[in-house]
Amino acid sequence: MALEAACAGAEEYKGLVHTLTHEAAHIYDYFAHVTPFVEQALAAASDTSEDKDFTRGFWEAYSKTATGYSIPRRAETAAYGLGKKLPLSAALEQYKALAKTPFFSFYGSGSWAEDFAEAAAWTWLGRKLGISYSVSISAPGGEGIVFKPGAAMTSKGRENAIGDALE
Repeated sequence: MALEAACAGAEEYKGLVHTLTHEAAHIYDYFAHVTPFVEQALAAASDTSEDKDFTRGFWEAYSKTATGYSIPRRAETAAYGLGKKLPLSAALEQYKALAKTPFFSFYGSGSWAEDFAEAAAWTWLGRKLGISYSVSISAPGGEGIVFKPGAAMTSKGRENAIGDALE
């Protein structure tokens, strides 16, 4: 089994540009209430409805995806070097599951706040700087997948929320 990650268009940029964009999206979310709340600790102080265009139908709670969007062994999946690392043999199943969701990364599949921040960051990086990423996995017997974030965007509400944030 082989896994290859590529980040096209990022040759002159460092990872910091993603981190800053991702964190800026959290700040936007905090003030614009794209998601019901940005941090679990702020839930009680929030007076916003949990029925948001970005999260509706995709999230049941802060870190619980709606039925149909769960990823097997998600809690065991490392993202950006954070969390446990599964063996490479689990990658194909994991990426096949991720590809059926609207989430832009495993990190984004952890909570609605990270979902929005990842979606906004990768969309902005693509539109403004021409940066995109993909993950290719090949397995014995010819089975494989190429994951491209945003390919399964499934809601006009999600698209509009991201578009509003980028204006």
